Amino acid sequence: MRVLRLTMIGMLVLALSGCASAVPTEPGDASAITGAMSEAQRSALADHVVSYDEYQDAYRRYSACVEAAGYAVERLGETNRVIDYRIPEAAVQDGSASVCYDRHFRLVDSTWQLSREDSSEQAAQYRDCLTAAGITPAGTLHEMYDQLVGAGIDPLQCIDG
Repeated sequence: MRVLRLTMIGMLVLALSGCASAVPTEPGDASAITGAMSEAQRSALADHVVSYDEYQDAYRRYSACVEAAGYAVERLGETNRVIDYRIPEAAVQDGSASVCYDRHFRLVDSTWQLSREDSSEQAAQYRDCLTAAGITPAGTLHEMYDQLVGAGIDPLQCIDG
């Protein structure tokens, strides 16, 4: 059985892309996501801040949904308090993973991960790269990216493969 491993970057791509949704949508129409959203996810987002407990709860609801569709979800651990997990490719192919993700986890997941970006491994690698170049790193991932580009350093060279 083929299995997909979903990591922080992979989930961000899913979160920000136009994956299959439970509700048809026009390009740029966020109502498909919010329309398919569970009340629990909507409640977690009500104050525009996602706590670690809300993130964990949303993941558990997503995982239970995928499992109710007949697929195992394997939790692999966490990096920077972001869950790393695997699901069978068949759950993606038949749309179960996307429907469950939209309903229970998508916006909580992306909000949580974006709130963690300045303490991410990528931010640490940018800091190291800037320091090695004799540049005092800025405070945010985006500012460090701009510093790298401004110094003529390819940010991809700073990322460990």
